[in-house]
Amino acid sequence: MKNIIAYLAAVKGEMGKVTWPTKDELVQATTLVVSFALVLSLIVYGFDLAIGFVVGKVL
Repeated sequence: MKNIIAYLAAVKGEMGKVTWPTKDELVQATTLVVSFALVLSLIVYGFDLAIGFVVGKVL
């Protein structure tokens, strides 16, 4: 039990050292991730269509 309390005290101390992002930084990072995911999914979709077209012509 003593180890658990010491661990939780250490966690609390470390959490105090964390630099949390501001709301603007969080919105900017989220927008970047969502945009990247959408672009990447469109690229993969394009490759899928192209490969499907080529395979359809060969078979």
